[in-house]
Amino acid sequence: MFAACRNILGPHIWQAGAKKTTDQAHLDITHYKSLTKEEENAIENYANRLINGCHSITKGFMDKAEAEKQYGFSLYQGGVVPGNSLRVVDICGVDTEACCGTHADNTAEVGWVRILKSQRISDGIVRLYYVAQERAIQVMNTEFGILHKLTETWGVDQSQIESTASRFFNEYKRLTAQTKKQDQQILNLQVRSLLKDTEQKVYFVKSDQDNPTIYIASLPQYAETFKE
Repeated sequence: MFAACRNILGPHIWQAGAKKTTDQAHLDITHYKSLTKEEENAIENYANRLINGCHSITKGFMDKAEAEKQYGFSLYQGGVVPGNSLRVVDICGVDTEACCGTHADNTAEVGWVRILKSQRISDGIVRLYYVAQERAIQVMNTEFGILHKLTETWGVDQSQIESTASRFFNEYKRLTAQTKKQDQQILNLQVRSLLKDTEQKVYFVKSDQDNPTIYIASLPQYAETFKE
């Protein structure tokens, strides 16, 4: 994943942190802005091509000075390692780092990776959340299940989901604005009716709306009139 980020985003990328669990993982990288969806897709695609390239992975201890001479200080993506020797992990032709963690023997063992999301967690640091192998399969199956359910519910082909969703959303906004305008007109008529009843001293307003914001926002402007 780091090699993919560096290839897609540029040589300024440096690892600023990482965490891996069986459920999901994240990688923190140095970057000056949030990632676009296109950049996320490009990183994911590049990482999966590396995985499918079946690159061998070697692990072994080296003299620290010799390792630095051969690979440079890019070895220390996870931070400088104390001592005179380093455990060097080399993904052949892809990336070489000093690391004491568990590693596969071949990139093909990873199976697949899927980026869940990315976010800018601080100035100059972007975090990528991702899953691999079985968890990646589960996530992709869930995503496909949602798409399939939408095609069935809306009665459209998968290629029409985006345009259909946009149409529904735009229509929803139009109807919401229209309903709000009508609610305001109804409220004005109710208030005018109440004000004509000079004998009534106490007023109760009851709404059948789940969130009657129109009443809460508008009634204070009539408070002085009611007092009169």
